[in-house]
Amino acid sequence: MKKNRVEVRTLDDYAEVNGVRSIDILKSDTQGFDLEVLKGARSLMAANRIHMIYMEIIFSDMYKNLPPFDEIFRFAIENNFKLVALYQFAIQNNVASWADALFVNPEYEKEDPSPAG
Repeated sequence: MKKNRVEVRTLDDYAEVNGVRSIDILKSDTQGFDLEVLKGARSLMAANRIHMIYMEIIFSDMYKNLPPFDEIFRFAIENNFKLVALYQFAIQNNVASWADALFVNPEYEKEDPSPAG
């Protein structure tokens, strides 16, 4: 199996370096690395600069060292997010396998897009 090295940066760092003030929808589908993506956006989340998070939640053991759903859920709610929906719920071998989850931050305030705002 061929392995490639890739640079990994946190969303917090990326947003700071590139002047990203807010994120309307953060979509993450990183094959089991989604909790780490959220951890890398901890400052953005704490500052209510992310409105929604749409991510894949894996319930089965399809990848090594996956965090359990409750750990992802707990991290999200501890950082001002609420689970509002599950989409495309998949079942394999008669057990829950994965689903897409939508989390919303009710405290998020969009910037006023008007020129005067």
